[in-house]
Amino acid sequence: MRILIVEDDATSREFLLQLVEKHGYEGVPAENGERAWEALSAADAPSLVLLDRVMPGMDGEELCRRVRAAPRTVPPYIVMLTVKGEKADIISGLDAGADDYISKPFDPDELRARINVGRRVLDLETALAARVKEKELLLQEVHHRIKNNMNTMCSILELQSSRIDNPAASAALRDANSRLVSMGVLYDKLYRQENVREMRVAEYVPALLREIIGQFPNRGSVRVELDIGDFSLPPKTLSSIGIIVNELATNAMKYAFPDGREGVIRFSASASDSLAAFSLEDDGIGIPASVDCRGSSGFGLGLVALMAEQIGASIEISREAGTRFEFRLTI
Repeated sequence: MRILIVEDDATSREFLLQLVEKHGYEGVPAENGERAWEALSAADAPSLVLLDRVMPGMDGEELCRRVRAAPRTVPPYIVMLTVKGEKADIISGLDAGADDYISKPFDPDELRARINVGRRVLDLETALAARVKEKELLLQEVHHRIKNNMNTMCSILELQSSRIDNPAASAALRDANSRLVSMGVLYDKLYRQENVREMRVAEYVPALLREIIGQFPNRGSVRVELDIGDFSLPPKTLSSIGIIVNELATNAMKYAFPDGREGVIRFSASASDSLAAFSLEDDGIGIPASVDCRGSSGFGLGLVALMAEQIGASIEISREAGTRFEFRLTI
């Protein structure tokens, strides 16, 4: 193990070098904080530091703060050496980022023992970092396999739908493919962020709508407008919302704009206190008055009602100047 010795006094620095080398460590000298920072910024930076607190220029506390602010998988273990041994000085040094604190003059055996403690801590942190890296690689492999499997299932459904002569069966397979896509978009977004307990609605729904609308031949004649507030929801809730949005947007693309008619699909989402409100509307020909989510014989709207029930959402339909679905839920 390499130990950086930061000491502006040449005699003390040489004594510490001899001490660490006596116990089998490689000593790296630095006469001030600036040289120490250069050594700690290098690719082969020492893993343990014996740091004088009081130095001209960059002192020990400032160096500690710089080191702790720098990104590093296993940060160096810092033992601060100083003549300032008051309680307030010790607290100040530890708050600045030191791991240990020894007042001068010190017992060489005590310093050796504290170095050994630092070495054990570093060994544990290095082993833990290696395990974390291993888990990250395994997670990446799982992610790629799941994503590949979902893509394969989507391709199979698409291929099967294109080879079936029955139009109703072919449409059902395409709809199943679209629902699988909505789940895949959510999974991919969750994987790429650090917080998997919740996700911003504005990160998920726009990407989902792009995937849905991009599957239809009339996509060039339909404009999408979004008005989404900055709030987050748990993945389980977002998954149900994604399926609802998928069904409603799919229906709009299928039926709202016949014969190449141009139009607009608008999606809005907002949250206030403990209530979230969503709406998806189009300015198309309008949904018939006989069609309703409750008791619908169609699988799509029946699925919308089921998903809404699962998350405790209420659904309202407006038929003025097109069709508007609005659903609200407690969050």
